[in-house]
Amino acid sequence: MKYTIMILILTTLLWFQSCKNEEIDPHVSGEVIAGAINGKPWQNTNLRIGYSKKCTQSISFEIVVYNEDRFLREAFGIGKIPLREGSFDIIKHEFTGESVQSNCLNDSTINTNTVSASYFTKQDDGHILKDTYIVLSNPKEKNRLTITKLDLTNNYIEAEFDATFILKLGDDGKKWFADSPDTLRFKGVKFKASIVNLQ
Repeated sequence: MKYTIMILILTTLLWFQSCKNEEIDPHVSGEVIAGAINGKPWQNTNLRIGYSKKCTQSISFEIVVYNEDRFLREAFGIGKIPLREGSFDIIKHEFTGESVQSNCLNDSTINTNTVSASYFTKQDDGHILKDTYIVLSNPKEKNRLTITKLDLTNNYIEAEFDATFILKLGDDGKKWFADSPDTLRFKGVKFKASIVNLQ
């Protein structure tokens, strides 16, 4: 009986530890070197950028933030990025059951000058959605991604972006959480990364 209790305790501890760490992304391939969100430094970011699954004509990236317990708290993504240097307008990601990372460019959109973006906040153990934000479509807002360096031989990229998002309200027109900001402004975000294969 004594050994059974000890085994149960050890099993519980191991299970709890695995739950705490399962959100850690082992595929971080770059870093955010500058940037602010609503005027405050955007910190504790993890970035990965790569070829979307089954895509060879475009890349996508995501920047995620974990709390001190390593639970996912923020997820920012931009997809359908053409493989060329230049500037691209950031537009709202149309939610069709796929993330921005799973969207591919096809022959009809390969020369597009736009990319799509999404931003989520998470709660509890990182699996529970808290808020969804969508790109603010307003001519006065600068929503733009600029690829300043793209080396496809060595799979390396440098880029920067500015983007403004607004909170998506519930069906009743109200916030889910009173403390959620109505607007998020990402300014002067710069990053560099190796390009990997996203699964």
